[in-house]
Amino acid sequence: MRLPLLKLPVVNQSDSWGPAWIGIGLGVLVAGAWLSAVPVVTAMALVALGATTVTVDRFRGRSRADLVVVLNLLVYCSLYALFFGTMLHQARAGATRQLGPLAAMDLVASAWPLALVVVKSWHALRHFEPAG
Repeated sequence: MRLPLLKLPVVNQSDSWGPAWIGIGLGVLVAGAWLSAVPVVTAMALVALGATTVTVDRFRGRSRADLVVVLNLLVYCSLYALFFGTMLHQARAGATRQLGPLAAMDLVASAWPLALVVVKSWHALRHFEPAG
Protein backbone atom coordinates (compact mmCIF):
# COMPACT_ATOMS: atom_id res chain seq x y z
CA MET A 1 0.00 0.00 0.00
CA ARG A 2 1.41 3.36 -1.04
CA LEU A 3 0.83 6.31 1.27
CA PRO A 4 0.75 9.78 -0.24
CA LEU A 5 3.40 12.13 1.11
CA LEU A 6 1.41 15.26 0.39
CA LYS A 7 -2.35 15.30 0.30
CA LEU A 8 -3.56 18.11 -1.95
CA PRO A 9 -7.13 19.36 -1.60
CA VAL A 10 -9.51 17.68 -3.97
CA VAL A 11 -10.72 19.96 -6.73
CA ASN A 12 -14.34 19.56 -7.75
CA GLN A 13 -14.83 18.27 -11.27
CA SER A 14 -17.26 21.04 -12.10
CA ASP A 15 -16.66 24.16 -10.07
CA SER A 16 -19.24 26.80 -10.94
CA TRP A 17 -17.52 29.44 -8.79
CA GLY A 18 -15.06 30.42 -11.54
CA PRO A 19 -17.13 33.20 -13.12
CA ALA A 20 -18.12 34.45 -9.65
CA TRP A 21 -14.45 34.75 -8.59
CA ILE A 22 -13.70 36.65 -11.80
CA GLY A 23 -16.64 39.01 -11.21
CA ILE A 24 -15.73 39.65 -7.57
CA GLY A 25 -12.08 40.27 -8.46
CA LEU A 26 -12.91 42.62 -11.32
CA GLY A 27 -15.39 44.50 -9.16
CA VAL A 28 -12.76 45.04 -6.49
CA LEU A 29 -10.22 46.11 -9.11
CA VAL A 30 -12.66 48.68 -10.51
CA ALA A 31 -13.33 49.95 -6.97
CA GLY A 32 -9.56 50.24 -6.53
CA ALA A 33 -9.53 52.95 -9.19
CA TRP A 34 -11.38 55.26 -6.77
CA LEU A 35 -10.40 53.99 -3.33
CA SER A 36 -6.78 53.56 -2.28
CA ALA A 37 -7.53 51.13 0.56
CA VAL A 38 -8.97 48.45 -1.74
CA PRO A 39 -7.07 45.12 -1.72
CA VAL A 40 -6.07 45.04 -5.40
CA VAL A 41 -3.48 42.26 -5.07
CA THR A 42 -6.07 39.97 -3.54
CA ALA A 43 -8.52 41.00 -6.27
CA MET A 44 -5.98 40.01 -8.92
CA ALA A 45 -5.49 36.68 -7.17
CA LEU A 46 -9.28 36.14 -7.21
CA VAL A 47 -9.41 36.86 -10.95
CA ALA A 48 -6.58 34.34 -11.41
CA LEU A 49 -8.48 31.77 -9.35
CA GLY A 50 -11.64 32.24 -11.40
CA ALA A 51 -9.80 32.16 -14.72
CA THR A 52 -7.94 29.01 -13.74
CA THR A 53 -11.15 27.32 -12.64
CA VAL A 54 -12.88 28.21 -15.90
CA THR A 55 -9.86 27.16 -17.98
CA VAL A 56 -9.55 23.78 -16.28
CA ASP A 57 -13.28 23.12 -16.65
CA ARG A 58 -13.38 24.26 -20.27
CA PHE A 59 -10.38 22.28 -21.49
CA ARG A 60 -10.90 19.07 -19.51
CA GLY A 61 -10.82 16.13 -21.89
CA ARG A 62 -9.44 18.05 -24.88
CA SER A 63 -6.15 17.49 -26.60
CA ARG A 64 -3.24 19.69 -25.50
CA ALA A 65 -5.17 20.89 -22.47
CA ASP A 66 -1.98 20.60 -20.46
CA LEU A 67 -0.37 23.37 -22.52
CA VAL A 68 -3.37 25.64 -22.03
CA VAL A 69 -3.29 25.11 -18.26
CA VAL A 70 0.46 25.76 -18.09
CA LEU A 71 0.06 28.93 -20.18
CA ASN A 72 -2.82 30.08 -17.95
CA LEU A 73 -0.69 29.46 -14.86
CA LEU A 74 2.25 31.35 -16.36
CA VAL A 75 0.12 34.37 -17.35
CA TYR A 76 -1.72 34.73 -14.05
CA CYS A 77 1.32 34.09 -11.87
CA SER A 78 3.16 36.77 -13.87
CA LEU A 79 0.29 39.23 -13.43
CA TYR A 80 0.18 38.43 -9.72
CA ALA A 81 3.93 39.02 -9.45
CA LEU A 82 3.52 42.40 -11.18
CA PHE A 83 0.73 43.46 -8.78
CA PHE A 84 2.71 42.17 -5.79
CA GLY A 85 5.87 43.98 -6.90
CA THR A 86 3.96 47.17 -7.62
CA MET A 87 2.52 47.15 -4.11
CA LEU A 88 6.00 46.72 -2.61
CA HIS A 89 7.47 49.40 -4.88
CA GLN A 90 4.67 51.81 -4.02
CA ALA A 91 5.31 51.28 -0.30
CA ARG A 92 9.05 51.84 -0.72
CA ALA A 93 8.52 55.04 -2.73
CA GLY A 94 6.08 56.47 -0.17
CA ALA A 95 6.83 59.06 2.48
CA THR A 96 7.25 56.54 5.30
CA ARG A 97 9.05 53.97 3.11
CA GLN A 98 7.10 51.23 4.89
CA LEU A 99 4.34 48.86 3.94
CA GLY A 100 1.13 49.99 5.62
CA PRO A 101 -1.06 47.59 7.58
CA LEU A 102 -3.79 47.46 4.92
CA ALA A 103 -1.26 46.75 2.18
CA ALA A 104 0.37 44.06 4.32
CA MET A 105 -3.01 42.39 4.94
CA ASP A 106 -3.71 42.58 1.20
CA LEU A 107 -0.45 40.81 0.38
CA VAL A 108 -1.01 38.14 3.03
CA ALA A 109 -4.64 37.56 2.01
CA SER A 110 -3.68 37.24 -1.65
CA ALA A 111 -1.54 34.19 -0.94
CA TRP A 112 -4.56 31.93 -0.37
CA PRO A 113 -6.24 32.41 -3.78
CA LEU A 114 -2.93 32.16 -5.58
CA ALA A 115 -2.08 28.96 -3.72
CA LEU A 116 -5.42 27.57 -4.90
CA VAL A 117 -4.54 28.57 -8.48
CA VAL A 118 -1.34 26.55 -8.26
CA VAL A 119 -3.11 23.59 -6.60
CA LYS A 120 -5.92 23.56 -9.19
CA SER A 121 -3.42 23.74 -12.04
CA TRP A 122 -1.24 21.01 -10.53
CA HIS A 123 -4.25 18.79 -9.92
CA ALA A 124 -5.50 19.33 -13.47
CA LEU A 125 -2.10 18.59 -14.99
CA ARG A 126 -1.82 15.37 -13.02
CA HIS A 127 -5.28 14.16 -14.09
CA PHE A 128 -5.53 15.27 -17.73
CA GLU A 129 -5.24 12.51 -20.27
CA PRO A 130 -2.09 12.77 -22.37
CA ALA A 131 -2.66 14.10 -25.88
CA GLY A 132 -2.19 11.63 -28.60
